[in-house]
Amino acid sequence: MILNNDYYWFKSALTDDQCDEIILRGEREMRLAQERGESIDAMTFGRNDKAGMLESGLSEDELVTQGNKTNQAIKKDKSEGNKTFTRDTHISWLGDEEIYSWVHPYLREANRAAGWNFEWDWSEVLQFTKYNKHQFYGWHADASPTPYPPYWNVRNPPEGEPFDIIEVSGEEIKVPKGEQLSSNVGDRKWSYKPNHGGKIRSCL
Repeated sequence: MILNNDYYWFKSALTDDQCDEIILRGEREMRLAQERGESIDAMTFGRNDKAGMLESGLSEDELVTQGNKTNQAIKKDKSEGNKTFTRDTHISWLGDEEIYSWVHPYLREANRAAGWNFEWDWSEVLQFTKYNKHQFYGWHADASPTPYPPYWNVRNPPEGEPFDIIEVSGEEIKVPKGEQLSSNVGDRKWSYKPNHGGKIRSCL
């Protein structure tokens, strides 16, 4: 897609109090996640984040950070077989209607003023990212070039479509015949979230 404007910004937007409140809520959600025994390490789709590469069996000594490197240097690292990781951050998730009410007016205005005119009708859960010293998120594309695949209801599949029954977190769900619930979204032939089906993901 070719756009006249690749980005749009505001000289001022949220108030200091709103920013402080978002930080407070984001850090609180991190603490609660840790208390539940959940990881707060950020993931990438290809699992080339630091946590994912360590989980795959690589040692920390083998990993090469992408922080402070140009795209050319990153490509050189990869061509030489180095295990470069894209991301090392901590995150929490904020499905907070009040924060949406603060942010959405700016999204609508940017969509109009930049001339994008996307048919935008829904926002994902907000990702709150915390960067400690030496942590980073390297070069990446944060939008999908094509629409998500069609929606598949795991409790009430499309009529006439064959399915397998698998167990996820103690619940039996119905997935398309022969397809596993891959953690890599790009591997899926169906969208399991109704607001994803048939849409293009874009970061506004």
